[in-house]
Amino acid sequence: MLPQDPDTTALSVEDVNALSDAALADFMKRNRRSDGVIELPVDGWDTLSKDERNRLAERLINQERALAQSPTWHSCPLDPKKLNARLQEVLSDNPNTGPSSQPQIMERSRSPTVPIDEDDDSRRRETMAYNDLVKHGGRPLYPIELLDKVSRDPERYDDLLRPWKAPTGTTNKCWDDRDTWSPWEVFQRQWWRWREFRDWQRDNRGQEDEGGYSEYVEQRKLFTKREFTKNGCARELAKIKADPLYLMSGWNSMRTQRELQQYYCVELHGGDFSDYVNAVRRRLARHGFTRPFQLQENLSHQDKLSTWIEYLNFEYWWLDRYTRSTERLKLEHDKAWQQLVDRGAVRPGETEEYFRTFTSAMKRQAEEDQALEAVQRATATGKQDYYLTQLSPGRQSIPKPERIRLLREATHKVLTAKAKRESITKRNDLISDFLLGTYDFKMAKEDVANLETLLPWVLQQIPLIEAEVSQLRPYEDKSRGRKRRPDFDSDISLKRTSKTPKLAHQETCSLPSKPTATQLRGNKPNDLVSFAIDDESSLITRAVASPTRPSRKPLAVCQAKPQQLRRSARIAARQIVRTMEVT
Repeated sequence: MLPQDPDTTALSVEDVNALSDAALADFMKRNRRSDGVIELPVDGWDTLSKDERNRLAERLINQERALAQSPTWHSCPLDPKKLNARLQEVLSDNPNTGPSSQPQIMERSRSPTVPIDEDDDSRRRETMAYNDLVKHGGRPLYPIELLDKVSRDPERYDDLLRPWKAPTGTTNKCWDDRDTWSPWEVFQRQWWRWREFRDWQRDNRGQEDEGGYSEYVEQRKLFTKREFTKNGCARELAKIKADPLYLMSGWNSMRTQRELQQYYCVELHGGDFSDYVNAVRRRLARHGFTRPFQLQENLSHQDKLSTWIEYLNFEYWWLDRYTRSTERLKLEHDKAWQQLVDRGAVRPGETEEYFRTFTSAMKRQAEEDQALEAVQRATATGKQDYYLTQLSPGRQSIPKPERIRLLREATHKVLTAKAKRESITKRNDLISDFLLGTYDFKMAKEDVANLETLLPWVLQQIPLIEAEVSQLRPYEDKSRGRKRRPDFDSDISLKRTSKTPKLAHQETCSLPSKPTATQLRGNKPNDLVSFAIDDESSLITRAVASPTRPSRKPLAVCQAKPQQLRRSARIAARQIVRTMEVT
């Protein structure tokens, strides 16, 4: 298929974001130039925040890769050197991408570019996510004071980051959740996940979201002021003011995602709140968790420990779902692999893991390019021999048997080269079809592995929460009869409020205080050291960065005065901090 003339009809960046994958692919096809470069006429690209730009860029790159798998997509072969450069830029998040390396965004108006320190911007976002997480009852992985050191040398803190360094879910999502954060940007990942859990809590209690479109607009204004450049912010706010329905498409998209989430991503208890509690009890028991706990239908009445145990069940729910997906997809995967072997596409020593590497992709592309060049050379030689033996005025000087031999050899070379190219192309297509067809299985396995790494950390927070609650209880007793101490778990609406709740319901069951072998499966013995460090880090987090005093300055040490620890805890805390700060 030859490239079409580009379609210069401009779309707003909001319209492009709202396109389905199929529609986005079609939009890219219609804006491909004759030289193969994709130029997308999009208005407002510079108004997007960093996260939004990254997510849209990821979608564009994924669609370009998918289109590149089609034999009809290329009017000329891909240049391996250019492909290598393009992928290296993508992997290194290089913003200075060349004109032929990825889909281009054509903007109708541009403003002078202000240099941005990406690392500083990421640390700023991490600080904001940390504060949001603490404010709404979550538990940051480590103290905010270590952010600067962790961000500058994440490999040194690999053990500390391990529970949250990988995405917590990439398959079977009921809504768009593309994790584009770096491995060290754990607070943003934690905050996103905690918001999902808070939605889960309300959905399983039958509580509707409130606020509507007007509140969504106000939140978008705040987001714009916080995330956009000065000029981009001014333009975006002007558009919102001029058109009250300017953000309606984004609102409708969010509502669609929430409806899918509310329908598919809940415990299948089939009844009222008591049935939900029983479902939680059964799931936790299946995973060996038998400590007593209680849930409240009115979330403002639920204590911190019960909320964390409910969060534990939330992660187990996703683990069970990913496990079922892996088991279901494994049959299809094994069948597809056997078919690939039976068709002779797998050479000795090659494995599925090898096929998914960058090296394998480059090698297959190079083989196909070389085969095409061989066809072109053989065809050129054949045309030359045909001219010499059939059309040249001096052809009679060549004996007829020699002319016949030359034609036969030229024909044989062309046919051989074409057959080899066809064989290589067919093999590459079979491998590509296998990789694309089994991608969900690969991701489901990764999801299971990532959650099996995260869950031990979740379990280890329970005794820490109990210790925190027991330390606060004497102060709560003294304050009775006076103003009630704020409950961190009471502020769980995240800008949403629920309907009037029914009477509180409590349910108890019994659970072990320590993770079982099943809960720790998938973790190496030496990982226990990192988990111990994480435990101490959590203690420091609770003491130094109290939820009531989040960090107020990005990239700076929190100014909150730490609560006094017991002597043994102070000694342990100093030892852990000293260990982490060793050069």
